Amino acid sequence: MDDPSNSYISLVQNIEPTFVPLLIVLFILIFCSAFFSGTETAFTSLNHARLKKLAETKKSAKLALKLSEKYDRVLTTLLIGNNIVNIAAATISTLLFTQLFGSSSGPTVSTIVLTIVVLIFGEITPKSLAKEIPEKMAMITVYPLFVFYNLFYPLSKLFDLLKIVINKIFKIGKKAPSLTEEEFKIIVSDIKDEGVLNQNEHDLIQKSIIFDDTVVKKIMTPIDNVVFARKGESLEAIKAMFEENNYSRVPYFDDDTDECLGFLYQKDFYEMLLEDNCSLESLIKTPLFVRETQRIAVTFKKFQKEKLHIALVQNSSKKIVGIVTMEDILEELVGEIEDEYDAEDDEEEELMQEYLRKEKKDN
Repeated sequence: MDDPSNSYISLVQNIEPTFVPLLIVLFILIFCSAFFSGTETAFTSLNHARLKKLAETKKSAKLALKLSEKYDRVLTTLLIGNNIVNIAAATISTLLFTQLFGSSSGPTVSTIVLTIVVLIFGEITPKSLAKEIPEKMAMITVYPLFVFYNLFYPLSKLFDLLKIVINKIFKIGKKAPSLTEEEFKIIVSDIKDEGVLNQNEHDLIQKSIIFDDTVVKKIMTPIDNVVFARKGESLEAIKAMFEENNYSRVPYFDDDTDECLGFLYQKDFYEMLLEDNCSLESLIKTPLFVRETQRIAVTFKKFQKEKLHIALVQNSSKKIVGIVTMEDILEELVGEIEDEYDAEDDEEEELMQEYLRKEKKDN
């Protein structure tokens, strides 16, 4: 039976003077592996909006933000560094365990032990930590990263050129956007579920996303449902129409040609009656025409430019198929709202009542 003390003495005798320095170097390499792994996760997970805010007061955040804009080259730097330290760690570990267990079992033991150590301390732990505090981790590691970024710059540049060649060979076009519209919708829903947004804020953002894709046809009032005045109608008939419906504006059609001449405003109509001015045609406002396939974002800009709130909608044959208002467009964003002409309606109601009082007095 072997004496354990003899085995220990034999083990100590096999250890070379370089053992302790190599062991120290191995620990440094494992630390470097943790640095590269953690930094990679930090720069992958960081929130740019949050980092921009931090960059206003912290130099490290400003540098991290600058490097994050060159993410591909930063990633190349980190991968080069991580591979170098892991290969070096594997080599040194083999030397150390060979001294301890001999050339037959040393490499095997080295592989098992180093794999476990690197996995726990060089990968899982730093990456988990960086995932939890990405901006803080990026700010902590940014200065040594900047050193490695410049140190490995020639290699990074070489890999960039290689990437360009590969892209040309395989005809890889522009990279896809980092965030699609659908992905953004999911993110908005997720942060609403987390309590960051309330339901109204969530709905407003979701509607804003699809706002630019919505066409006029979807929100317009079909012409069959539109109340309008006709050329040749008596003033009494038009007055009765306004009293019954109380619309701020109505289309004004030529009865002979069925052409829309413009819009008649209730306010102008009652002012005309009060002043006994019967030139109805002079009150007609030139209409704005929009296509039913036009996006409402474009129509909204037209309304702003022309300072109008209502337009006639045409199909591809230039036939009038409906009307659309500023209120219709705004309701796509904020949902049902009070009539945008409420203030005008009050004024028009006042004019109507004034006219009725005058009419009663005359009678």
